[in-house]
Amino acid sequence: MADFRSSEIINKPVHEVFDYMIKMENVPELMPFVVNVEKQTEGEIGKGTRFIETRMVRGKKSVQILKLLILNKTEPIPPAAMQMD
Repeated sequence: MADFRSSEIINKPVHEVFDYMIKMENVPELMPFVVNVEKQTEGEIGKGTRFIETRMVRGKKSVQILKLLILNKTEPIPPAAMQMD
């Protein structure tokens, strides 16, 4: 499994940043190789929510199913964790 990290200084309240980042449809703005993310489960985003992510890898589309494992708005580390199925 790949592990990657990124950091950015954002001058906004933590809850605003978290609410923006947990909406996976915003990922293509932050990660240019991700071309699309679609939520597959109904209801609010929470533990167990699944997404289909499409990214470009070496010029070809790669599709992964992502599952949200952790969603914790009160603890800064880790606020969320995803698993690829």
